[in-house]
Amino acid sequence: SAPAALASDTIIGGQAEVCARNAKADPHTPEAIETCTLAISGEALQGHLLAATYTNRGVLFLGASNYASALRDFDEAIRIEPMLSVAYGNRGGARSGLRRNK
Repeated sequence: SAPAALASDTIIGGQAEVCARNAKADPHTPEAIETCTLAISGEALQGHLLAATYTNRGVLFLGASNYASALRDFDEAIRIEPMLSVAYGNRGGARSGLRRNK
């Protein structure tokens, strides 16, 4: 089972908001992940909102046991917003998942 993860609040509307709701609802479906990807690539997100959306997609990857993709998203969220503490905690969960699955 995947480590527990925390979603990041994103209040903006559009795909980013749907991504945040999906991450909190815990669906881990390819469609939920794709919604986040569309928000990242297709919406004019910057700063905290972009970092939060990477975090939320990482949460979905983590729930789907795709630890490498989750780790990449948490790393990107931290690169964008170094003080986003929820990304650090989730990154630890992704690293733990990678170690368990070696």
